[in-house]
Amino acid sequence: MLAFNQKEAKVRCECGEEITAPTQDFELETECYEHGSEGMGVDTVYTFSYEFTCPKCGRDITITVSADEYPEGVCNYSDPSISEGAEFIGEAPSVAVDHTPPEDER
Repeated sequence: MLAFNQKEAKVRCECGEEITAPTQDFELETECYEHGSEGMGVDTVYTFSYEFTCPKCGRDITITVSADEYPEGVCNYSDPSISEGAEFIGEAPSVAVDHTPPEDER
């Protein structure tokens, strides 16, 4: 499973308003692909997204982070993007493999 490297993403709208998006509030969609008997298991494509409206000017802003895990336990890429009219402040959000054991195994 992949998880964010940051607790929040900081964004600046083109109107100058700065907004903080908590990464725990991002929605997650996954797609899984089987590579057959010659492959290395399941290829999982993750899409994390967060949509909000700038409180100052009303612009709709979407943050998306796409990532791929294949084989299981290996993050091949983490690709952040933001809608036109906004930019990330500092480090853009990214994801990596979460090696934390489930609570019932701790």
